[in-house]
Amino acid sequence: MTVDALESRLIDNHFQPEELLYLRLFDCPSLVGTAPSGVSVNFPVLSVNRSKYSEPDELLNYRHPKYAQCGVAQFRVDAIPPPMVPSTGGKQVHWEVVHVPEADNYSHSEVQSFKEGKPVTGNTISSEIKKAFRQALAEKMTVVIACRLQ
Repeated sequence: MTVDALESRLIDNHFQPEELLYLRLFDCPSLVGTAPSGVSVNFPVLSVNRSKYSEPDELLNYRHPKYAQCGVAQFRVDAIPPPMVPSTGGKQVHWEVVHVPEADNYSHSEVQSFKEGKPVTGNTISSEIKKAFRQALAEKMTVVIACRLQ
């Protein structure tokens, strides 16, 4: 899709709670139908595709040949963990899913991190919150495409 064609398509930030989000898995010994055993979650932004505009296998079919070896997990929008506050105190972190289409991937979206209503930039989320977020989200994921061994 050209940039001009992308610009003619509107941003769709209306996500239903039951809408599925697809996450590419780089190292996933898990079987289809199970929760992934290890989930790599980038902070402060997690890149996903949304089911409203794509299928899981589309995460494996473009951009880089290494993606063909990856797996895919899915989770519902309402599986995104609730806001969290570090046990040592500090600012509450919450997450929102945002439609961020790319020129070659209209379904691209992001689970973005926020503190006090402002997007988080840099590495300012505590390791405690990162670990708790990863664990909570992974428990609600299901592997839909297993990694292909090289």
